[in-house]
Amino acid sequence: MLGLLAQAILAGRGRGPTAHKPHRTRRPYLLRGVLFCGYCERRMQGNYNHGECYYRCRYPAEYALANDVDHPKTVYLREADVLPPLDAWLATAFGEERITQTAQELAASGQDRTAGTADEALRGRIAECDRKLAAHRAALEAGADPALVTGWITEVQTQRAAAQAQLRKVGARRRMTVEEIHAVMAAIGDLVQVLQQADPADKAELYAQIGLRLTYRPQKRLVEAQVTPNPHVCERLVSED
Repeated sequence: MLGLLAQAILAGRGRGPTAHKPHRTRRPYLLRGVLFCGYCERRMQGNYNHGECYYRCRYPAEYALANDVDHPKTVYLREADVLPPLDAWLATAFGEERITQTAQELAASGQDRTAGTADEALRGRIAECDRKLAAHRAALEAGADPALVTGWITEVQTQRAAAQAQLRKVGARRRMTVEEIHAVMAAIGDLVQVLQQADPADKAELYAQIGLRLTYRPQKRLVEAQVTPNPHVCERLVSED
């Protein structure tokens, strides 16, 4: 699994730490489904306020107690503070010179290590889901709102199933050659170029296609950005090259 990480995409004036199914709307949420709260790792929800798009994460007190998380009641981030540095980073990370260099470095260092890192991250995600499920069930037994807790459990179970599916694919993949790595990254670079001119209603889908994941860390006033292509996309792009 290829992964590129930027740890200093400035969050700008976002004042605090916010999954939505894709729809076309007159007010598109460009970061829907790819922006996560750094406190609780849940997707942040889009919300328009005074004509501007924000993302927020609302954390009920009983959820915080059940999960032993020090989380503000509501966390906010303004979309306009993220998009310019995000698109600038993507354009740089997947420029032709950088693609060639990165592909060579990944091949030289060994995809086995990259796959091992992905495997470790996925196992950690599964373990965290198990911890959350146990905490949610404890909250339910303690008298929390059943409808609310059932929603939390369903969300975590979905995340766990997705991580397990990815883990199986990571274990089955062979080591990629430098040419294959380059082909995958070049294809993502093509999508990044499309992003620069894309209609706002299409950008959310393009962000998802390149495997973008953003994590807002309000304590550090930054947004981490990681690109991890979907394994099926990688295989298809390599075979078509």
